[in-house]
Amino acid sequence: MIDNYNEHNKWNYNEKRRSSSEKQRETGNACADPAWRAISALRLRAGGGVSIVGVEPGQPGPVSGQLRILFAITASTETPPKPNLTVDEVWLSDDVSFTITNEDTKQSIVVSNPTIDQDPAFSYARFNEQGEMGEHQLGILIPYTLKPGRYRVTNVTGKVWYPSSGGGKSSEPLRISGGDDTSFTIAAPTPTPTATPTATPVPTPKVQVRGSIEYMENMAQENLILHIGEGIFGFDTSFFKSVSIDGTLLDSADYNVANGSILLTVHKDYLNRLKSGRHTVSVALRGAYDGQVLKAEILVNPKSDSSNLPETGDGSSPALWLAVCLGCVAAVALLLRKRSAR
Repeated sequence: MIDNYNEHNKWNYNEKRRSSSEKQRETGNACADPAWRAISALRLRAGGGVSIVGVEPGQPGPVSGQLRILFAITASTETPPKPNLTVDEVWLSDDVSFTITNEDTKQSIVVSNPTIDQDPAFSYARFNEQGEMGEHQLGILIPYTLKPGRYRVTNVTGKVWYPSSGGGKSSEPLRISGGDDTSFTIAAPTPTPTATPTATPVPTPKVQVRGSIEYMENMAQENLILHIGEGIFGFDTSFFKSVSIDGTLLDSADYNVANGSILLTVHKDYLNRLKSGRHTVSVALRGAYDGQVLKAEILVNPKSDSSNLPETGDGSSPALWLAVCLGCVAAVALLLRKRSAR
């Protein structure tokens, strides 16, 4: 409480006390020293008002926190404290408590467990050049939990203890006078707005064809395999909805799907039912990918057919040419037989 003064003031104070003590021994007057009269007993009153720790002055505070009450030290000549008293040497009695009254409902509660504010901005005693204590103040912190409303600290009980100049300890009662401004306001907590979650963009799966995309009409030798959504975490067959070719939905017997991510296999038996030309394979998805349709194209080439050979302009029947050839062979054989008979 008395921890904020300079070495010069301390020295002046000690010198004044020493010379005063010599006078006291000479005159026998124990109260002759004006410095002792200035820093005598710690009679306290709530002269600094009430504030809420961490809140700007005059602003309402939260429903739970700490009140700070500033007590000024009044002069007395009864039990002066020891010289060079510091805030670490001051303590509160165990029965210190504060009464807080709601100014609207007039209901009161008693709060306890206060502590001395160690911040030198709020608890201090300063000495002037004559060794007399000038500015002086003691801050006390009070924990509270209150409903929103207007309040006032209406009463205080207990004492402040300090080491006295005689080597013992002395105490003075805490006081709140009727003229002290001890009012404060507790505000209703502001609701924390619920943050709107940011939607995670859904990636677009891609289709990769494994193997050939060209087949001979009615002569497909292998299945059509599509790998869908490779590299997308968590993408599997649960997102598969259907597959169609040229707008016609395939029956489940014509294909199968497997995980990893989605492996779609269209059986070659179905491919052999496709006519020659280009065909579009469409894969519809569901769930988080609902509405997405992935597409791939395959080509069915026409098979070779003699009926498709180009015309030469010769209208002769092949059967006729065969008969002529056989007649020639028979004539040659007959001629050879006659020659051998001669």
